[in-house]
Amino acid sequence: MVFYHKTMRMKSKSSKIFSGLLALVLIFTVMVVPAHAAQSRSENFSSNYSLTGSSGENMVSVAKAQLGKTKSDLGYTEPWCADFVSDCAKIVGEGNAIPFNASCRQLYNGIINAGGQKINKADIVAGDILFYWCSICKSYMHVGIVVDGTYSIEGNYNRKVSKASSYTDENGHTTGSGTVSRIYVRPNYRNSPTLHTVDSSYGNNFTAYPKVRITAENIFDANHNQISSTAWIGTSDMCTIHEVYTDGCCKVSYPLDSGETKTVYSKFSLFDINVHTHSYTSTVTAPTCTSQGYTTHTCSCGDSYTDSYVPALGHSDGAWVTTVEPTCLGEGTEKVYCTRCNAELNSRQIAPLGHDYASEVVTEATCKGKGQMKYVCKRCEFTYYDVIPAKGHNHEEAIWVTTVAPTCTASGEQSAYCPDCNELIETRAVEALGHDDGKWVITSQPGCESKGEETCYCTRCGKVIDSRPTDALGHDDGTWVVVTKPTCREDGQEVLFCTRCGKATDKRTVNALGHDEGVWKIDFEPTANHDGQMSRYCTRCDEVLETKSFKMHTHREGYRETVTEATCTTDGIGGIFCADCGAKYDTYVISALGHDYNDWYMNNNGTHSRTCSRCHNFESENCDFEVTVKEATCTEAGYTTHVCKICGYTYVDGNVDALGHAWGEWVDDGNGETHTRTCSGCGITETEEHHWGEWKLNKDATLFKNGTKTRVCPDCGATETIGSIHTAWLVRIPYTIVLWIGNILKKVLYILSFQWFLPNHGIPPIH
Repeated sequence: MVFYHKTMRMKSKSSKIFSGLLALVLIFTVMVVPAHAAQSRSENFSSNYSLTGSSGENMVSVAKAQLGKTKSDLGYTEPWCADFVSDCAKIVGEGNAIPFNASCRQLYNGIINAGGQKINKADIVAGDILFYWCSICKSYMHVGIVVDGTYSIEGNYNRKVSKASSYTDENGHTTGSGTVSRIYVRPNYRNSPTLHTVDSSYGNNFTAYPKVRITAENIFDANHNQISSTAWIGTSDMCTIHEVYTDGCCKVSYPLDSGETKTVYSKFSLFDINVHTHSYTSTVTAPTCTSQGYTTHTCSCGDSYTDSYVPALGHSDGAWVTTVEPTCLGEGTEKVYCTRCNAELNSRQIAPLGHDYASEVVTEATCKGKGQMKYVCKRCEFTYYDVIPAKGHNHEEAIWVTTVAPTCTASGEQSAYCPDCNELIETRAVEALGHDDGKWVITSQPGCESKGEETCYCTRCGKVIDSRPTDALGHDDGTWVVVTKPTCREDGQEVLFCTRCGKATDKRTVNALGHDEGVWKIDFEPTANHDGQMSRYCTRCDEVLETKSFKMHTHREGYRETVTEATCTTDGIGGIFCADCGAKYDTYVISALGHDYNDWYMNNNGTHSRTCSRCHNFESENCDFEVTVKEATCTEAGYTTHVCKICGYTYVDGNVDALGHAWGEWVDDGNGETHTRTCSGCGITETEEHHWGEWKLNKDATLFKNGTKTRVCPDCGATETIGSIHTAWLVRIPYTIVLWIGNILKKVLYILSFQWFLPNHGIPPIH
């Protein structure tokens, strides 16, 4: 028995040391903060995982794929261990079993509320959730995903997603810093393994059945699935029961010949429960201010011992407590008591408070009438009155309201109201705004010889403010184009055309070319009986310039040369010349060049044109307009702009005047001071103070009750009601009579005393 106690105490001491170290590691390696705003970042997770197993296995697969990733890699901005678990569940599709929550405590409550259950450490499987509880912060401080019986994967562990193996230690170790416990929870996954509960009929007091003999056994895994039968049989083997479940399974341990202890899940028959092992119940006696504390351990057999002595606490000064409240004229008392045993430790006096007046406006002063102020001590209700002088109209803070809004051409009007009585006190004219010049818009494009036009519109009313011509562009000389080709004997002519409008701007004579000796052409081939003949022709007029004969031979290609130039629309001709005789003995076709058009130019009539730089071919087409509509608003005019996508020709039409504000009804703001109206067109709001009407009496005052009066804002219908008389006049009659009697007695005594017996303290006047 002594050996058992020593062993248990040594184990307890080592457990306390380990738990203390573990608590320090968790505190300095895991960032722990109160609940924060949820931050889902599942979109930043690595997709290098496979969702092919159970929900728990899939949770582990997703978590493993994120190992080594930091807060910045995943996009988290706040402590994120709980967010990491929720995001894994979101990817797996188990958002119902693990609802998205920001803190560890919220995550734990969310899983339990969703049907999750606490489980024993021996029953953990992949995908179970591990929570760390620490008594220092009185909360769940960290959370991770169970992989197997050796480690878990946890976010924000060493500031990244890491493996953690510390959770495999025993739960509930007490250290000098508090208690660190590990709690395992099985979420209500769609395919969770069956949970088995402990049979409460055994009272969970397993030490009541410490040693049993096994007659037969079937072996099960942690999920109570049978894995073998009759693994061992014997009546001499001794085992210890740790847990008995409702399905008949027992968690037992028994010694092996090697000296080691084996733990299994089994169903078996029990007998010979005849060996007693102490099972102590601990009772803690807390220390007091004057006596020490201790823990008493008592076994059901009557054995007991005490340990864990704690020194007496000593008195703890609390805050000063008022036992006698001070009054306006009298002292009070306050004392200090021990926060634990409530013993009185000290006492002192509190100085009189003096009067603390609260003021109340009985009758409001108006611009033209006096008011009355009432002063009452909050503690003893001593009361006196004072007069509030008439305020007069407040011109400095007068509320100016635009009654007629000015336009570009017409003046407006403003009215000033007293902010206190809402009476109209002044009006003034508001100058017309004048037109607001906008940008100049080209309404007619200039041509080479014709002027254009540009127009300026008002940005408020959309009307034309001004227009002005723009200078003609002038012709843009291009290249000279031959319109009459010169011949060998006759002059030709060429013309200069504008690249924009295609108009001829100049012309000149091209001198006759003279004959251009061309190549030798074969007139007829030689035969065996006579020579052949070839002639040289002018390349332009085809006149024969020279003739010669030649002997029979076979032509072979020497070179090629253009005979007739190709144009934009017609093919040219090229010649193949003999290397021996120089005669052209064959031809080939040179394809037409096609038109080489200049840029399009506007015609200021809804069309644009272009010309060919080689042949001056001219073509026109209608403009392709892009239409932009500027809708009219409450303050700005509307119009439509047409711009050609090709030549840039622009014109404006469809002018629409500014719509003006469409004000709704005035609505009371509920603050007793202002009302607001809203434009249904643009949503702009306008707020101004109420225009109160005259006070109207609702109920006359009686001898004992105050009357009331009401005023109404005619714009929004808001009302204000106050008392019309500050107090019933009959209530003051007794007070007045007492004062009269006092004044009479004072004067009698004053006369009888010849003015030296009774000092004149003065009686408060009646206001």
